[in-house]
Amino acid sequence: KPKKEHPKRQIHGLSCPRSEVSGQSFWSYLAETCKTPEKFFQHCYVHNYCPISMMTATAKNITPPELKANEKKLLLHL
Repeated sequence: KPKKEHPKRQIHGLSCPRSEVSGQSFWSYLAETCKTPEKFFQHCYVHNYCPISMMTATAKNITPPELKANEKKLLLHL
């Protein structure tokens, strides 16, 4: 867990009670298409292109397309 986390967005890891619609759609599609994790991972893997949580002071998510050009440059240099 990070030393400093927003009280409205605490880190729960795999025990997180929230669901995420696009992730649910993605994994449901793969489960239906591949049937088993072994079949999927024979030829594929999943990579999160932006594994950083970015949010405003009020805990609203900031997605990469919302970043200004200079902020994107800073992110790419991490």
